[in-house]
Amino acid sequence: MSNPRDQEYCPCCGSSRAVKNGATRGKQVYLCRGCKKQWRTGPAVGKHRFPPEQIGAAIRMYYSGLSFRRTAKCLMAEFDIRDTDVAPQTIRYWVRKYTAAAKGMLRERKATGGGRWWLCRQPTHLHQRVWWIVLDDATGYVLGSQIGSSDSDDAAVGAILEVLYSTVLTGYELVYTTAGTDSHRSRLSNGPDAILQVIKDHLPVKTVIRYAGSKDAPLPSETVNNVLNEYVNTGQRFARIRSDAEFQRYIDGWALNRNLFTGQADLAGRTPASAAGISMPFTDWADVVKQEAKTFIPGSDP
Repeated sequence: MSNPRDQEYCPCCGSSRAVKNGATRGKQVYLCRGCKKQWRTGPAVGKHRFPPEQIGAAIRMYYSGLSFRRTAKCLMAEFDIRDTDVAPQTIRYWVRKYTAAAKGMLRERKATGGGRWWLCRQPTHLHQRVWWIVLDDATGYVLGSQIGSSDSDDAAVGAILEVLYSTVLTGYELVYTTAGTDSHRSRLSNGPDAILQVIKDHLPVKTVIRYAGSKDAPLPSETVNNVLNEYVNTGQRFARIRSDAEFQRYIDGWALNRNLFTGQADLAGRTPASAAGISMPFTDWADVVKQEAKTFIPGSDP
């Protein structure tokens, strides 16, 4: 009888229906009868020659604030990688691929929402661009995040519609505020009333809309304040990003990293996703790498 501990599981779907399927370069190849993927024994995944734990660590380092180059150096030092150099372009490839993969995996997983949302607007280093973000007041979960022009409020509408798509319970109250310094606020083209009217015209549900500073506006929770502080610091820290597309990719990943993998002290150590009632298919970036794995019998490993 085989030892259950020796059972090979599919790294793609997690199935135990794995059978031996020959060998390549002296290493056993397995075939999953469930999803039909193949893999060989060893730490590598996909066409990468690095194990998922190292790829996941690199993605986490990048979203903690390191550049691609600095991430590559720290990865080599942390895992004592001596037999090969990790190029910054490799880190960039991993970040782009697995951020998109995680976003796709979560597309159908809905957050419950707490009934009140915060719509925040911050000017960025990009010429006449603003960063919109929508937060759940109860959990600090980033429900939507969008880069747009300071001359148009289309991005704000897009962020709100993204929230409506990503939640089970729609909020009954939306509070608008700005982030950053007073000098930054003076650069904003449209006032609260104009912005909220545009949003109100596009909302498919009836929502109470207020803006911070009005007499009847609530104060942000401690959780929301913590996110807003990080939000401002993040926008300032990544001044080296020069294009809308690159910055949008970054803020998508930043939101995923914060929502899914960053425990918060004000949430008793839980992640915002857990507090928002989302059942996650993974617990760290390494799990994302494993689930996204394709057929990876080695051939021309990059």
